[in-house]
Amino acid sequence: MSQVEKILIVDDEFINQQIAIAVMAKNHYNYMVVSTGEEALEAVARWKPDLILLDLLLPGMDGFEVVRRLKQQESSRAIPVVLVTSMSDRQSRLEGLRAGAEDFINKPIDADELSARMSNLLRLKRMHDFLEANNRVLSNYDALTGLPNRTLFRDRLVHDLISARNHSEELAVLLVEITDLKRINDSLGVMAGDQILTMVGQRLSESLTTVDMVARLSGGEFGVLQKRPMVDEEMRLVAASLLAHFSRPFKLANHEIFVAANIGGSCAPKDGEEIEELLRRAGVALTFAKRSRRNGFEFYFPAMDDKDRGRLTLEAHLHHALEKNELKVYYQPKIDTLTRRMVGMEALLRWFSPEMGMISPARFIPLAEETDLIVPIGDWVLHTACMETQRLRREGLELNVAVNLSARQLLHGGVCHSVSRSLAESGLPPHALELEITESCVLENVDKTIALIQEIRAMGVTCALDDFGTGYSSLNYLKRLPINTLKLDRSFLSQIPHEANDTAIVRAVISLAHSLHLHVVAEGVENLEQIAFLAQQRCDQLQGFYFSKPVPLDEFIPLAHKYARQSWHNP
Repeated sequence: MSQVEKILIVDDEFINQQIAIAVMAKNHYNYMVVSTGEEALEAVARWKPDLILLDLLLPGMDGFEVVRRLKQQESSRAIPVVLVTSMSDRQSRLEGLRAGAEDFINKPIDADELSARMSNLLRLKRMHDFLEANNRVLSNYDALTGLPNRTLFRDRLVHDLISARNHSEELAVLLVEITDLKRINDSLGVMAGDQILTMVGQRLSESLTTVDMVARLSGGEFGVLQKRPMVDEEMRLVAASLLAHFSRPFKLANHEIFVAANIGGSCAPKDGEEIEELLRRAGVALTFAKRSRRNGFEFYFPAMDDKDRGRLTLEAHLHHALEKNELKVYYQPKIDTLTRRMVGMEALLRWFSPEMGMISPARFIPLAEETDLIVPIGDWVLHTACMETQRLRREGLELNVAVNLSARQLLHGGVCHSVSRSLAESGLPPHALELEITESCVLENVDKTIALIQEIRAMGVTCALDDFGTGYSSLNYLKRLPINTLKLDRSFLSQIPHEANDTAIVRAVISLAHSLHLHVVAEGVENLEQIAFLAQQRCDQLQGFYFSKPVPLDEFIPLAHKYARQSWHNP
């Protein structure tokens, strides 16, 4: 049953009050009668009417001033006002309308006319209220998934923090980030990505039996709130339960899509009692979860801030490392297995910071990938390697150089132009350049990677698949990739020829590569036993610390001159 609408009658004349009351009774309205402007303002604040019938000539505060004050306040601005006046002059009516009144009616009041005018205004008021209610819903809920949005999530978090503080409870904040959204958008289109997000939202909503709220915050990030006494182990169980929703594929048309996620969490009061601090610390934990693994979760602990500050410091220095000439290209020899002579080298990036010393590539290269600094840095490495290799070739050293390409570089869009420019400016023959691409790089976007490799090969540049065996090692991808070389990862070589499984894998990979007419390079060679085994299996080239660690160009040149013309003996 709909609520009876409330009408406030503001008039100091008895006869006008009675006519208005008769109209209210006939239309079954609820009503209240007051006689002054001051009483009217008080009644509006306390009773909250749906419409006001207001006489202009009142004792004390007149109707004009009452309208002005009502329309200045947010709480009463939308209440329609009908002015009742005996004034027939145009100026008075205009003043009332300009003050904010919606309509007017002349005295003596005609009951039927008043009833019609009130009915029209109340219908408009109902429409206004309906639109306002829907706007509130739209402003608080995500249009795509139907879940609460960031605004409502933050409002609820503030409310729950106050409640948790008053009842000595703990409150967990979890941030869930989908890791594969860009890959899905690039491969299947944005509409497919939106469908996946909708299905992710539906699956996370299934967790509402164990958590209090699931919201979509932005893009592929969702927020989860849980307000109850908790311990760390219970938080981990909640996170594991959320991640379990991603173990099943999402079915989209004729595709089965596997989606990964990472979770970072913080807990009040131990990690903070203010909304911004809790969200920031959950975000820090999410950053650490993303670095560790797919479908990983981390919960904030204080040392994370120190590590994160250290990361920010490293990032700030990395932004200026290139312009300050702190980056160097080192070279590691590649040896022909049969002749034991140097036939090429791999270009490897190194960073020496005057403030922080020599920084491991394992620290700064992932950071460069995350921040997209890898694109300008990678271009510089490629250009430098081409220039320095051509310098060696002018000195009579017919060496080839291999340069690593990251997934960001490959998919950035300008890699072919960068290769072409580096070759042209250095004068290096295209066949003397090899670009190394990892398996994980290929899997970022298989079709686009294949097209780019074909374009690179068309320039006369060769391509190698690096770290083979550490990723998915899909034979389907291997047969489709237009590569020249397969690089065996060092992890398979450390135990050969003594570890039976590794030995069998290396033997099989070399045989497979040769059957596909690919050259094979073994990384991580460290002793004579490995060399003898790899030579027996007809591995084409060797690379590792047995021959030399990566060294700067001024140290590499003497090695190159010595071993380009004679075999490499036991040092």
